Amino acid sequence: MRILTLVPGGISNQLLFFPTLETLQQTYPQSSIDVLVEPRAKAAYRLCPQVREVLLFDYRDQYGLADYLNILGVIRDREYEIAISLTNRPAINLLLWLNGVPNRIGYENNGSWFLSQQVPQPTEGYLADNYHALVKGLKIAAP
Repeated sequence: MRILTLVPGGISNQLLFFPTLETLQQTYPQSSIDVLVEPRAKAAYRLCPQVREVLLFDYRDQYGLADYLNILGVIRDREYEIAISLTNRPAINLLLWLNGVPNRIGYENNGSWFLSQQVPQPTEGYLADNYHALVKGLKIAAP
């Protein structure tokens, strides 16, 4: 099983996402997990044994059609079965839908039309717990 997680933000956001990655690896031990992160956060994944490949995409930039088509091709080549997105950008969720990723999980918001499972976004609490709430979209009840 191939899993893609889309995690915008810097190194601190990535470190807080590590418990979610560990839960995914424990739940799906034969899975291969990739992350799509900003270039400034790539170094954080030297510490994360659960991640097989780190793909780069600067979520803060204003991209043109060619850039989105490039990332579309990168995602399509790897044939992911699950995508977990922390971004609320409709264009990114549309890319996941266009790629035919069957399980697309993200927070419920204005940009979540193209997600197959929408998880209510926690408004309070520890950020790592808020990120971990996304596994509920896969029916995982791990703390």
